[in-house]
Amino acid sequence: MGDTDSPEFRRKSLESYVALFGVQDAAGLAALFADDAVIEDPVGKPARVGRESIEAFFTGAAARVRYAAAQAPVRGSHSRFAAVPLIFVTESDGVWQRVAAVDVMEFNTAGQIVHMRAFHGPEDREELSAEAAYAIIEDGAVTPPATPHP
Repeated sequence: MGDTDSPEFRRKSLESYVALFGVQDAAGLAALFADDAVIEDPVGKPARVGRESIEAFFTGAAARVRYAAAQAPVRGSHSRFAAVPLIFVTESDGVWQRVAAVDVMEFNTAGQIVHMRAFHGPEDREELSAEAAYAIIEDGAVTPPATPHP
C-alpha cells in the first residue's frame, strides 16, 4: 500500500475496513488497529482499549453485519485522520436494521489506527423487513435511512 504515513494509505486502510466488515472478518478488522488503540463505538459509550478488547468488539459487531458499504469516498485531512460515512445492514435474532454511521479514525506513523470514533445514534437506525434487507444486500443499494435528521 506504499507509505504508511500518507493520505493514500489511510484511504486504502479504511476501504479495507469496510470490506472486512462486509465479510465478517473480526480478526482482519482488529489487525488494522495498534496494540493500544481505543474504540469509541458509539461516541459517548465506554471506550474499548487494546487489540484484544477491539477484536472481541468486532467479533460481536461483525457477526451481526450482513452488508457494509461506504456512502461516499473516504475523506482525509491534513493530518493523520480520515473518515468514512457508512451504511450497515444488520440482523440479530431475526430483527433487521439499516444503520448509518460516520467512523473517524486517527492513525499513527506506522499506518495503524490508534483511535476510532463512530458517530451514530438511535435516529440513525431503521428497522427493515427481511425482504427490504435482502433487497439492499442483493442490489448493493446504498441509501440513507428513511428517518431524516432534524
